[in-house]
Amino acid sequence: MNELRNNNQWSWWFWLGCWILFSVVLGLINAPTIGLAGNELGDYAANSLLIQDAKHFDLFVGNYSRVGFNHPGPAILYVLTLGEVLCYDWLHWVQAPFAGQLVAVFVFNAFWLTLLLRLLALWSQSLLAAILGLALFTLLSVTANHHFFTSIWFPHLYYLPFAVLVLALARFADGKTDTLYSLALSAGFLMNGHVSFIALLGIMLMLMLLFNFMLFRKDLERRILSRVFLRQNHRRLLQAIGLLSLFFIPMLIQTIRAYPGPLLDYLGYDAKHHANTLEQAFNYIRAFWINGWFMGLGVILGGVLCIIAPKKLNTVNISAWFCCILAATFAVLIYAIYGIDELQYQYIAFFYYAATVLFVVMLLITFNEYFTKNYLGALIVVSVSAVFFLLSYPLIQKAPETIHFFNGSKIQETYTKLNQFKKQGRLVFDLERQVYWRRIAGLAAYAKRQNNDLFCIQKNWHILFTKKLLCSAEEIVQNPRFIIVSRETKKGTQSAVQWGQLRFVPLKKPNLIDQGYISVHARKAAFRKILARGWTNPEADFVWSLGAHAEIGLPLQKNFKGELLLDLSAYLPRASSQQELQLFINKQWVKTVRFTLSANRQKISLPLNTSKKRGAILEFVIAKPMKPSVYSHSQDARQLGVALYGLQIKRA
Repeated sequence: MNELRNNNQWSWWFWLGCWILFSVVLGLINAPTIGLAGNELGDYAANSLLIQDAKHFDLFVGNYSRVGFNHPGPAILYVLTLGEVLCYDWLHWVQAPFAGQLVAVFVFNAFWLTLLLRLLALWSQSLLAAILGLALFTLLSVTANHHFFTSIWFPHLYYLPFAVLVLALARFADGKTDTLYSLALSAGFLMNGHVSFIALLGIMLMLMLLFNFMLFRKDLERRILSRVFLRQNHRRLLQAIGLLSLFFIPMLIQTIRAYPGPLLDYLGYDAKHHANTLEQAFNYIRAFWINGWFMGLGVILGGVLCIIAPKKLNTVNISAWFCCILAATFAVLIYAIYGIDELQYQYIAFFYYAATVLFVVMLLITFNEYFTKNYLGALIVVSVSAVFFLLSYPLIQKAPETIHFFNGSKIQETYTKLNQFKKQGRLVFDLERQVYWRRIAGLAAYAKRQNNDLFCIQKNWHILFTKKLLCSAEEIVQNPRFIIVSRETKKGTQSAVQWGQLRFVPLKKPNLIDQGYISVHARKAAFRKILARGWTNPEADFVWSLGAHAEIGLPLQKNFKGELLLDLSAYLPRASSQQELQLFINKQWVKTVRFTLSANRQKISLPLNTSKKRGAILEFVIAKPMKPSVYSHSQDARQLGVALYGLQIKRA
């Protein structure tokens, strides 16, 4: 019994064996799902685009965010990369690259389950109690959401690392340093995976330091912010800080490569987001407890048991554990107020389920001596654990709800047909509707695995496609262009390639030369074909430039000589407002234009000379874009520069 109760009896070989065992079990349970993997679509394909860069150690950003940027780091993506490389590229154990990523997920989750078992054993000083705690944790977790142990979707992948972080941080707050490496490792993966964890974990750490100070004010050996504690544990603390620092290296490299890096994007999101009310945030958090009503019942029973239980049974400092869960709750509450823009999306905080589950697990661990003090109690513990695991089995085995994205049909066939249109340079795709992104991402991932830069995206591009797939103005002017529409919306069009409901319709370049003045109002379709990055969709009479830089691609023959006339005005919210515009053609400066309220609408003449180049790239550099919302004109938070009403191209 002592061997089963004393955690110190078990070497790292034992924990390695647990990791392997958990990996094999998760893999065998979900073998049918692995067998269905093929050419992935949607988010999975978006991740695969990044994973192909990771194969060449050229990935320094994390997975994409729906709000338009990449998260801080690629730690989890490199884990998925390892699965694809080992299981598919090298060993050929699986039938598809994406299947290798699924195998990596099971190994990844098995690693955190092993750490969780070890942390529970440290808390309880009993392996039997830890096994029972892990069994209950497993059952409650998959009851709350059956995807937590097997899903490859990132909101599910944060769940187990966060559970480990909560336990490790609670142990640290209790004045122990034997979980610092687990704390640093889980924090690193979480902060790489989602930028919000930087603030969340910062809040939790500050609250736990405060709790530690209050609890151990006179016990200097356990008070973290004391010279005695820091002197005794400085080596382990520095090693943990060093381990955590490794996870910030990719963001540092990305900042150097593309200054000012991702930090500006994160700060920009905070500036755009409007805070939710305390009541809205509280209701958001409450759902995580109500959805698992048994957890709410556990709160009530736990409070009663902690009051009436004999003190000798309380072998764990339950206050540290409870305060850590409370700190997690407070951090998520602040996140729900200031960080979550759409509270109807519960998946944003799926990881918080770990705190509610661990609260119930804490009750068992607290009273572990009662049911592990003799062989009969041990037998009961083993039996109950087996029942919990068996009840979890059908939920873990349940197929993912997004399994239809695991293998898109006819991707290879569509790729082959489109590749015939690629003569030199990438094809240019315009997505008529953004909802087509799931299939197009799958096509992009397949093409990238073939080492073929098949296409770029102009209209309805999103960060999920990666910045490498954003079309340049040169490509818009020179390369073959297709608009992607559904069969229902464009019945009269002649498509070059059809893929299910999608049709790839060739776009002819508009003839703008010697056509007289062409207004946005009269020919919106023509302007959509020449507008490159940095523009809004055409409005009734004009189109706005967005941000400090915008481009137009003019389809012209080689050695064209003539004149370009632009009809422009600037956004000037006040009588004293001014705007300055620099105009460049094919990277050469041609004119500076200044706008004031008295001289706003202007027609600007520019010389056109394409020499040996086919087409002309017209660049707009706006000195100071302005937001209407800042001047109380509207809720519009776009950075507006100049409005283009029309243009005219004359041959010399």
